[in-house]
Amino acid sequence: MATGEFFFVAIYPNGVIRYGETGVMFESSAPVMFPAMLRSSRLDTLNDLKNLILANVSGGEGLKEIGNVGYKFTSIMPGGRRFMNHVIWVTGDDHVRWMFDVHWKLMPQQVMELYAEVRDVEVSSEFFFIVIYANGVIRNGENGEIFESSKPVMFRSFGLDTLHELKNLILMNVSGAGLKEIGNVGYRLLSQSLDGRFENRVLWVTGDDLVRWMFDVHRKLTPLQVMELYAEDPPLAATPIRCVGPGDSTRNTLPEKGHLSERVDP
Repeated sequence: MATGEFFFVAIYPNGVIRYGETGVMFESSAPVMFPAMLRSSRLDTLNDLKNLILANVSGGEGLKEIGNVGYKFTSIMPGGRRFMNHVIWVTGDDHVRWMFDVHWKLMPQQVMELYAEVRDVEVSSEFFFIVIYANGVIRNGENGEIFESSKPVMFRSFGLDTLHELKNLILMNVSGAGLKEIGNVGYRLLSQSLDGRFENRVLWVTGDDLVRWMFDVHRKLTPLQVMELYAEDPPLAATPIRCVGPGDSTRNTLPEKGHLSERVDP
């Protein structure tokens, strides 16, 4: 902890908040403690925080999502002789950034304690199951390209809007695979070729627009399937990206009419 490389975070899912001599206390029948790697995030958004919590707690049967999140904050009372614990309800991205900054500056040796409401997912909620193949291989099969890895990881996530959020989410869930930073990210997309056949191709996710497009397409076309992603360490040199389609023009845009962004050898 003294090195500033990570925080220890304790989660109290669906517990109770009660008051003691030193202020509020979180209690739960099954608290969960895990390290939230500072390098992987310094969690900048509430979506990042909820995804991290969701990946590390079990809420019983069925799909779950994270509702209210509370942070136990220790403050000095007037006069400077007493410390009291208060609940700060984390309701936005600015609260998340403030929480990590304050905890690091004022309480770096203490465990960060969070209360989390774990609830059933409503039918209208956007929810995805994702499988990550970290530092594996991509090979061709009968139905197109296939991801393979010695230790694929499955987890649950809300929809994401940015590549930064996606890489943070991957890093939080595959730290055991030896990844320290996320480089290229590939999405296995079922597409229709020019001759009418359906096959799996790799879409390389290179920007925020592609992240939003990926979740939107998966939601509309394959909502019941697991989203498969390939992730690897950053390359030593930049890899050219091109779109493959009629005309085979070199560009980096959203796929249209079967066009797919894929890596090519220089």
